[in-house]
Amino acid sequence: MRVRPDKITSVTALYACGKVGDADVGRKIHASVVMQDVGLDSFLGSSLIGMYARCGLVEDARRLFDRSLDKNVVCWASMVSGYTQSGRFREAIELFREMQVCDVKANEAIVVCVISACAHLGALDQGKWVHTYCEINGIEMGNNVNNVLIDLYSKCGDLDRAMRIFHGTHIVPMSIGE
Repeated sequence: MRVRPDKITSVTALYACGKVGDADVGRKIHASVVMQDVGLDSFLGSSLIGMYARCGLVEDARRLFDRSLDKNVVCWASMVSGYTQSGRFREAIELFREMQVCDVKANEAIVVCVISACAHLGALDQGKWVHTYCEINGIEMGNNVNNVLIDLYSKCGDLDRAMRIFHGTHIVPMSIGE
């Protein structure tokens, strides 16, 4: 008796493929999903986009992203992250701007990627724009966001602002070996 994988199994397997960079197995799972007509919703679509992006196949991820009709914030995050992780910083920032046009509200993961892209490019004005976006849209200024903001402002020579963010960051002590 052969059990066909469902959507949850496929998503989990795609995540594992992306984590280890196994695009060949990822493509087979993608083909299996298409053949079995599991239904390519935003949940499965974002998993496919993420797998291709994490495997370094950013063009494949983008083609799938562009064909997706039901793009949720996770689809956008997967694509922005894929661009940032592959060093395609300008494209990450452009996609973030496209999100704004499509009226999709970014989450913390997306702004971390975009601010990181700005820092890599030394794009201070764009980084400030994203920082302002976070404040206006109520995105939590947790340690992840603050860390990339400190990196951005430091790399771009605005050490006063970097220090203000550093001193305003709530640092949670970590306990070692309880």
